[in-house]
Amino acid sequence: HDPTTAFQIIRRLRGSRQSINHIPVQDKNGLTLTNSKDQLNRWKEYFDEMLNVDTTINEQVLQQIPSPTVDDEELSRQDAVPTLDEVVKAIGQIKNKKVPGKDDVPAELLKAGGHYIAEWLHEIICDVWEQEVMVKEWTEAIIIRLYKNKGDKRICDNYRGISLLDVAGKIFV
Repeated sequence: HDPTTAFQIIRRLRGSRQSINHIPVQDKNGLTLTNSKDQLNRWKEYFDEMLNVDTTINEQVLQQIPSPTVDDEELSRQDAVPTLDEVVKAIGQIKNKKVPGKDDVPAELLKAGGHYIAEWLHEIICDVWEQEVMVKEWTEAIIIRLYKNKGDKRICDNYRGISLLDVAGKIFV
């Protein structure tokens, strides 16, 4: 029932990630940053500004959205602790050959573990469900920048970000 220790063991079995090459990037004023720490701070600043935008919600528009009707049986099903069969099904539906999240555990590893891994993950999911405390690692993402293949590679706007999430967290969701 200790996901942190379990994932640490799996990471040790897989080995460590390769280091990422840092290319020069421009700050907001157009100055080229060559220091790795400055570059990382610039990328953090860029994605923080892009992803954390203040928005105003029009309450009138929200009121116009129809609420879905869900019967009591469906509500009860949705509130129930996930079953082992649901966890097995979710593991089977995760796509292979995708870059794993922070835990570095790929879908193929969870699938190869068969019923034993499914039972282990089911126990963790049940604990999360019943205690209503999420595994911290499942709430975190690694943002990877991908060059759009147009424009100056030193300009942050010429990249898009993708979020890498832990596979176990995807199964929970």
